Amino acid sequence: MKQWEAIRNQLNELRVNYVEEEFERNVRKHHDIEKQIKELESRPQNEGRTASIHLLRKQLESM
Repeated sequence: MKQWEAIRNQLNELRVNYVEEEFERNVRKHHDIEKQIKELESRPQNEGRTASIHLLRKQLESM
C-alpha cells in the first residue's frame, strides 16, 4: 500500500508541475503576442499590419 501511495503522490506532483509549467508558457505566450502587437502598432499602418494586429488581438481574447 505504501508503494501505491508513493506512486499516487508522485503522479500528483507531476500533475501540479505540468499545470504550473503550462501556466508559465501561457503567460509567456500572452506577453509575446502583446509585444508583437506593440511592434506592429509602432510601424506605419497598412492592410497587412492591420489584419495581423486584429488576428493577434483575437488570439489574446481566446486565451
